Amino acid sequence: MAIQYSPIERLEFGLRWECARCAYFEQMGWKSRVTELNARIDQIQYDLNQIYSDS
Repeated sequence: MAIQYSPIERLEFGLRWECARCAYFEQMGWKSRVTELNARIDQIQYDLNQIYSDS
């Protein structure tokens, strides 16, 4: 039986995952990929803030 995660838990996991990916690509020197991931991280943080402010 699969574990069901709430939308907040999924977003928090996604945030941690994308931060780890960003750190890796930053270390490798892929600036364009880092810029793309930072935009994705900003969107996830925005979504989390929206959810937290609604509750």
